[in-house]
Amino acid sequence: PGAPRVLGRPFVLDTSLPPIPGIEQGTLPLTVREIAGVARAKWPVTSGVPFPEGHLGSADNLRLRGADGTPVPLQCQVLAEWPDGSVRWGLLDFQADVAASAESNYLLGYGNAVRAEAVETSLIVRENDERVTVDTGAVSFAISKTDFRLFEDVRVGGRTVVGPGGLRMTDPAGREYVARRPDTVEIEELGPLRVCLRVAGRFVDSDGEPWFGYELRIHAYAGQPFVRVIHNYTCLPKGETSYAFAERRQPQDSPVGSMSLALTLAKGGDSVRVGTTATGGSLSVALGDGAPLEIRQKSESEGTVGDRVFGRLPGWAATGDILVAVRDFWQLYPNALSFRKQGNACDVSTGILPQIAAADYPSAADTPEDWVWGYLRDGAYRLRRGEGRSHELFLTFGQTDADATTGMAQSQLAEPLMAQADPGWYSSTGALGPFQPQDKRFAEYDKAFDQGLKSILARRESEKFFDGRFGLYGKRNFGDHFGSDGMNWDNLEYDFTHCCLTQYMRTGDLRLLRVGRESHLHNRDVDCLTIRPGFERLCGHDGDHSRQLAGMGHTWCEGAWEYYFLTGDRRSAQKALGISNDLAYRIAGLCGRGAPGAGGSRDYGWSVVGLVAAYRATADPLYLNAAREVEEVIVRTQHPFMGGWIGRLSTGHCFHAPAHSGRVYFMQDIVLNGQALFHQVTGDPDVEECITNACRGTMAEVRERRAQGLPGLGYTSCPFLLTPGPWYPGRMKH
Repeated sequence: PGAPRVLGRPFVLDTSLPPIPGIEQGTLPLTVREIAGVARAKWPVTSGVPFPEGHLGSADNLRLRGADGTPVPLQCQVLAEWPDGSVRWGLLDFQADVAASAESNYLLGYGNAVRAEAVETSLIVRENDERVTVDTGAVSFAISKTDFRLFEDVRVGGRTVVGPGGLRMTDPAGREYVARRPDTVEIEELGPLRVCLRVAGRFVDSDGEPWFGYELRIHAYAGQPFVRVIHNYTCLPKGETSYAFAERRQPQDSPVGSMSLALTLAKGGDSVRVGTTATGGSLSVALGDGAPLEIRQKSESEGTVGDRVFGRLPGWAATGDILVAVRDFWQLYPNALSFRKQGNACDVSTGILPQIAAADYPSAADTPEDWVWGYLRDGAYRLRRGEGRSHELFLTFGQTDADATTGMAQSQLAEPLMAQADPGWYSSTGALGPFQPQDKRFAEYDKAFDQGLKSILARRESEKFFDGRFGLYGKRNFGDHFGSDGMNWDNLEYDFTHCCLTQYMRTGDLRLLRVGRESHLHNRDVDCLTIRPGFERLCGHDGDHSRQLAGMGHTWCEGAWEYYFLTGDRRSAQKALGISNDLAYRIAGLCGRGAPGAGGSRDYGWSVVGLVAAYRATADPLYLNAAREVEEVIVRTQHPFMGGWIGRLSTGHCFHAPAHSGRVYFMQDIVLNGQALFHQVTGDPDVEECITNACRGTMAEVRERRAQGLPGLGYTSCPFLLTPGPWYPGRMKH
């Protein structure tokens, strides 16, 4: 209170902004390849593109042209920045024409001399306190902020085609929980070509008791008659209002009876056209008044349409004014679509977790249930706290022609179109750190990678359990691999998504983007558990799948960040940031342990890998400072002569009593990998020297062992594991 006092002499503060980074002008060729054999017309493309530091100052300095120089309407946003404020990753939205199994070429102009062009658009978005309305020019819809029913209504040409529906779930006793009063309804992304609405909240029963969390993202596109809906659920115990839970072990399962997303057609048809094959095969099924028609994928090999049995159903069906297409329908079984005609109207439901019978998925007392389906037991879905899953579907309105319906469904369920730069561009920008593009020097590596990928995909088809009925598909399993030890799930160890996406950027092979997507969505939704808002943690390492939370030695987020940069997927960014926050939060406890030792050294390595990835993604020094804390411990505790981190070997790494002292070689490599990444962004000379000493010490040990007639390197320093014989016998016995 009172008059302010002036201390010292007056001074002048220069608040002028630093120069805008960016080159004057550059051109980046982009290619859109169609590999599914389905022609696309004005089809949405959403793709991330990296830029070198200091090259692009703003998303306003981007312009797109066709190969013939024709302007192409473009929507842009910045996903990540370099420390100087220039654009590191930009997200491009445009619409492409590309023939089946062909490609279209574009030129992206960028730089300070380039100005974004105004885009004429039919996309109109309005918001008030009660609702958000969207009009694409082909379809309009409204979403309530106070009484969420998916859509208040959907109109085509001024005619109402869909009325209120909503999200509902039941427990095994049949008690109903609905998603009616969302906590959040927001316009998450908005531009002239695409809008994304985010709706999030909790399922509640009639007494207001909360249960699962839900999150929907609804994408609409200028001029398009469809919306893309991505639904995610998060398992939370009944009645709990907080996500927080014990960090060491997970509590018991939460049994779920069903979960569905429903809407009501103002006018249904007399029949339903159902897709039966991935190549466009379909059949028409009569729809009687009041008689439901269910389309269900029961297992990876058995789908049904009413009482007719098929194999792998593509997951689309159409009647009246609506086409519903569900991505990965058979891969993520159980899945269902149902139609019930009520007079002129028709109720349409997508079974996110369709009701199941106990006899459909019998338990096997002599086999660990996590091997197979695990969560499908006793006629219920038994989901673990923090676990979730994503379900993506397209809803097309006003589509009545049979051929057009089939083509639209095939386009929606095919792999998304991507705008690809030359593979050399991704590495040359340095946006993800240095890596080498494909060339003949690495032919042996690329051949081995391709063989490994083919082997993994082949195992999806060959790995079966219980008389061949079940394998590596299903809501919990799809995207993961069965472990190398023959008794565990991999949980995508070690960041398989990162491996696939790096190889995709090296080669441009779109198969790798698809497999990377499948693995990432599993890791993000099933293995990554929300422990509290803003903090995520991966489930236990392979031997403890879903039974306890992971230590820091089985936590990674490089692949999650990369998927976000390549696709703009906001949920992936949420999860990657949550993992990064949790790593930073746990650094004090990690560093307090002192020397990395033998079996715990990967905790230090993976922490630094994740924290450097977070720093590159966000430019937030918090993550780099946390990584520096870890590196100081690593450098300080390095063995002065052996160059590694030596300690008593743990059970599984040594089969003697007392156990030998030594190192676990692959864990030391993880430490060195983290150090290399840290050195790339800091140039720290102490870390560089530490890396050199570790490599020298390891090579000296290799020479010594070879002189003794032993293999140069084994699994660990345990003499038993350095001699020929059964590999890892303790694990096999377990």
